[in-house]
Amino acid sequence: MKEKLFVLGIILAAALAGALTDSNILAPFLFSTDEQSYAPGEVITFTLTNRGSTAIDYNECTNGEIFADIYGPNGQALLLSDPRIRWFANPCTTKSLQAGQSASATWDQNYYDEVGTRLLASPGAYNAVFNGMRVDFIIRPASSGDGIRIWADEEFYTLGEQVAVTAYNGGSTVVSYMDCDGVFYSMRSNSMQLYITNPILGRPCQVKNLSPGQTISHTWNQQLYTRLGEQYPARSGQYSVHLESASDSFAILGAGEPTPPPGNNPYAIYFASGWNLFSVPLLPAVKLKDSTCAAASFWEYTNGAYRRVDASGLAGGKGYWFRASAGCSMTFEGSGVLTPALYHVGLVQGWNLIGAPSQSIDFYRISRNCGITSGPWRYDSRLSRYVASQALEPGVGYWVKATGACTLSLPLVEPSPVPTIFPTPIPTAIVLCNTSTDCVVDGCSGQVCRSRNSDSIITTCEWKAEYACYTASGCGCIGGQCQWSQATRQCVAGYAG
Repeated sequence: MKEKLFVLGIILAAALAGALTDSNILAPFLFSTDEQSYAPGEVITFTLTNRGSTAIDYNECTNGEIFADIYGPNGQALLLSDPRIRWFANPCTTKSLQAGQSASATWDQNYYDEVGTRLLASPGAYNAVFNGMRVDFIIRPASSGDGIRIWADEEFYTLGEQVAVTAYNGGSTVVSYMDCDGVFYSMRSNSMQLYITNPILGRPCQVKNLSPGQTISHTWNQQLYTRLGEQYPARSGQYSVHLESASDSFAILGAGEPTPPPGNNPYAIYFASGWNLFSVPLLPAVKLKDSTCAAASFWEYTNGAYRRVDASGLAGGKGYWFRASAGCSMTFEGSGVLTPALYHVGLVQGWNLIGAPSQSIDFYRISRNCGITSGPWRYDSRLSRYVASQALEPGVGYWVKATGACTLSLPLVEPSPVPTIFPTPIPTAIVLCNTSTDCVVDGCSGQVCRSRNSDSIITTCEWKAEYACYTASGCGCIGGQCQWSQATRQCVAGYAG
């Protein structure tokens, strides 16, 4: 009898362990990291997505803690806030994550010991746990990428063709990497991180070592996944694979499309359903080569107002809004590539909508001649909110607020601290309406006029005398756009005098 109970205990333990490993399959929420491997000190982003039908409670903290527990290589939970002060006041508030919503938190790899000494996480295998769901990741040694090479076996592929990816350790030290169902690399397209394994399966990954002189390979079948685990085929465009500090790029050609000759510089951009803030890192004249989108009408922000432009009006170095009715892509061509050396973008006082060069670049390396009070801010189409950025990534558009006219350009300079001033929400001038009943008053102080069909806008909570001008009757549909009436604007202007 004891032997049977013992065997039953082993079976139950194995079942529980399997349930924890595959918890993403059954859980009504998805918990993930933005990467699988990080350099020392690199910011790690954790995302929680509610894919169920009821709200999920989580903690939002202001002292460095996040909504999940983080465990180090020795299995010990890390203290993310100073234990000497964390008990004097509760820095966390309980939030409700509604069905279909997502929340993110970041960790800068710093933690505290029991006496309050601030430490930097050492290289090794880590994991984070939220409500029993676990995600694994690696902090790699500073020099672990030395000697690593990664490459695809071809430069160009046709749609559906197998892509063989190989990595080789040509260094003298062992390199740790994350193996997820045989996939040992990450993949991007125009700086966008792609899912090549199903994220809702909890990324069944394990830490492996690549010894000096050793080679590993994987064949990709050109299938990708959405964040919710929906599979779809890769489209034609530029792709890159990454392992540690090594990378390689290749292109997938459209059906019947010949190998592109040098000099036409095609650049593909993928749009999510809804609003997208993007840029085209090409030199004039930019033209639209092909598109799978239902429309090709864009919005630029000039002299404090929005203006509609078509594809022929796009220019490198500027940011644009595009609203897609469904996920789609566009391929643009230009006379050349807007490299960082050629990047010269003029700013005006106030908010500016800018684009990025053809390579990722630290924003503060190009802003030494500018007084920047906020930004750069990109727009996350999946989360429908702004995200602070430290670098400009190709294909992405950004908000930047300047104190006066200046020019963004090289040479390199020391960066300044990231400001905490948030940009204004997406202006309602880009939201179309038919009648005034399509418009509503929003914002903490009732200072925003937006479309009834657009997302609710969150603003800072403050009161100014001119806010008394904003009334429901002043918010209406004017010229096909939800905006304040002329009388309301004149009332506000009266307080400015």
